[in-house]
Amino acid sequence: MKLFKSLTLLFLISSFFNCSTNYKLKKKSPLKFHKIEAQKWVSANANKDSGIRMYFILPSDINATLDSVYFNNLRTNIYKGTNKNTYFANFKATSNLKETNNKFPFELKNNECVVSYIENNKIKYYKYTDVKVKL
Repeated sequence: MKLFKSLTLLFLISSFFNCSTNYKLKKKSPLKFHKIEAQKWVSANANKDSGIRMYFILPSDINATLDSVYFNNLRTNIYKGTNKNTYFANFKATSNLKETNNKFPFELKNNECVVSYIENNKIKYYKYTDVKVKL
């Protein structure tokens, strides 16, 4: 009986953690981007660092906080740019922030990304399908 209780408790705990890592995409987003661009870069330093820089341009103020972006099986944070409605994200090829569970949570094409944002203290995800990729 003690074994049964232990197994039941273990099952409930694992179910709880599985739910917390579930990424559900929203059908509508409050984020109406004018443009999302991804551009590859290579530095001129001796290390020859490289990566992808993404730019996000919004039409006006938003009632959400941009958090991170998922693109090319990678994830990184989004930062506020110098202009009012611009944001950016950097993916560095040598130090990419891969998902810790070794399975990327989204199936994306080359011109798609998922932006996570915080709205009403809840993290939400939305897939954008029109990323302009520059070489």
